[in-house]
Formats: sequence, structure tokens, C-alpha cells
Amino acid sequence: MRAINLVNGTLRDELPPVRSVDELRRSRAHLEALGLGVGRDGILAASLAHFEELQAPVPTSTAEDMRAAVLGIVRQQHARRVGAPRDCPPSVPPAPPCRCCWHADFVGGARTKGQAGHDVELLLWHHSEPNSWGPGAEQCLVLPLLGVLEASGRLLPPEEGRRQLVRRDHKAKQPDAATGERGYMKVKGPSIQKGIENLQGDWHDKLLGLWRTPLGVHHRIDVVIVAHPEELPFARLTWTGSRSLNRLMRLRAIELGLNLNSNGLSARGDPPEVSRSAEDRSTLPSRLADPTTPPTPTHTCAALSICLPDTTRSAARDPILWTRGS
Repeated sequence: MRAINLVNGTLRDELPPVRSVDELRRSRAHLEALGLGVGRDGILAASLAHFEELQAPVPTSTAEDMRAAVLGIVRQQHARRVGAPRDCPPSVPPAPPCRCCWHADFVGGARTKGQAGHDVELLLWHHSEPNSWGPGAEQCLVLPLLGVLEASGRLLPPEEGRRQLVRRDHKAKQPDAATGERGYMKVKGPSIQKGIENLQGDWHDKLLGLWRTPLGVHHRIDVVIVAHPEELPFARLTWTGSRSLNRLMRLRAIELGLNLNSNGLSARGDPPEVSRSAEDRSTLPSRLADPTTPPTPTHTCAALSICLPDTTRSAARDPILWTRGS
């Protein structure tokens, strides 16, 4: 392992190689070359300080506590906005989740393996509400959530560790008044090439950071907040993964003249003529967002069916069934 100066990305050949994290921790020259400040260097400092904790699997009980804490904050803030309680008890499958509250699903390894891996990935979604309702700092979910998590000490501040905040512009997420299309879904040419990272076109708000438990143990946490209710199936699919599966599906979509990402499925260029009734067009968003309603053979859903095998389509739409362990 060579020391890399994270400020300009140049190799420091004059420094001897290190072969382990312990050697790196003990080497003052390497640490000075890498820097231990804020920003990207702060990520390195936190990774070194909490290396063993971050490599260990997250216990099931801890993952459940993290999910409950995040969901509790979001529901409390939602209740204050609407002036009514918003904390329904969990539904018992096969009953669907309630339609009035925000929900939090495990995605990533927790969804595919039934237990958390080295981090906890949460997908926040609502049946009918977007993740922002105006341009202000209090008119979205992610910033108030971040404020409470940092104030409570659950989420490490940037100067102590890794933290990445992605808040998409509210106006840019709104549909065009004439066409009803969102600008980020318009792909007119081959702008997405084979092999490109899956999340290049992701327009969901995200909060990625280091979580501190009441016992002082640290774990990585990724919180993704679905931009619009009708984009839920695509967000679930992308953030469940695996990365290889996402890339294969995107390549298949490209072969079909489509663009598949975590926000939806759209035609690349001018879409073909599709016979669809006005009633079908008006109910499509709600049917896509409802995990209990099977897709109808519209242009979008039919193309998605071609891209995905039966088991993958089910995984993208069904709520997570969390396997409790010891």
C-alpha cells in the first residue's frame, strides 16, 4: 500500500509502503502525507479510528434500532407538519403498509440476505408524498432529519467522520407543465454508456454517514429518500442491487431503446406510439407506487417486465421481510 495524498491524488513514492492498517496508524509520515482534516481526509481519519467496528457486521438488533430511530424522527416531523398523529403500527404481511405514514425499508445486503452486512441501508418512502415540497431548508425531509440526528449525537459531524449529503433541487424535480415529464428522465441520445456507475442519474435525496450507538460503537448508514411516490419500485430495485444485476438490467434496457435508472424507465429518444386510455394514464403513478398492485401492460411496465425476471420484479415491488436473528 502506498501513501496517497488525497488533496491532489498524487503518489508519494518517497514513503515506504505499508502493509496493514496498524502500520498505517503507527506511521506519522504517512498520516501527515494523507492529512487528517475535514472533507475527504476526515473520511480517512474516521475509517482508521473505527476500522475494526466498521468491518464488523451490524447486529440485527442494532440495525432495527437504527431503522426505528430514523423512522421515528421522520414520522414525528411529518405529524407536526400535518397536525395529526402519523405513527401507525407495522402491518402484518400480507396486509399492505398504511397509506398515511412514511415507511423505512431495509435495502442492500439486508434485503437480499435477510440480515445487515457491514452497513445499514434504509429506503424512506411514502404512498403519496414526495421528499420535498418547496425550496426551503425546512421544506424537505433530509435536512431536518440530518439536524436531529446530529443534535442527538447519533450521526457523526463532518469533522469527526464520513458524511455525504445529497439534496436535489426541488424545482428540478418537478414535472414539465406541458408534457408531465421530469427533466432528469429525458434521455435523447446514448448519454449512458455501458459500464457507467448505476447511480449517475439518481435523483433521490441521500444522507450517508457514520452512526454512533448508545454504547459508542460506530456503523455506516445510508439513508435514501424516494423523490416521488411513483418512483418507489425503481428506487427499491436499484438500492437493493446487486450492482452487477443493476448494470445487466441497464444494458438490457439500452438494447431495447430504453433508459432504466433508480427513478424510472423511459424511452431513449422519441417513445413509440402506445395505445393507453386516459383512465389508465391517470392511475399509473398510484399503481406503480403501491407495492400490492401488480403492474399493467403499459409501455413502461411492459418494458420493465422484459428487462426483469419474475423473481426480480417481485423483489422490486414487495415490502421487505426482515429475518430476525440473534
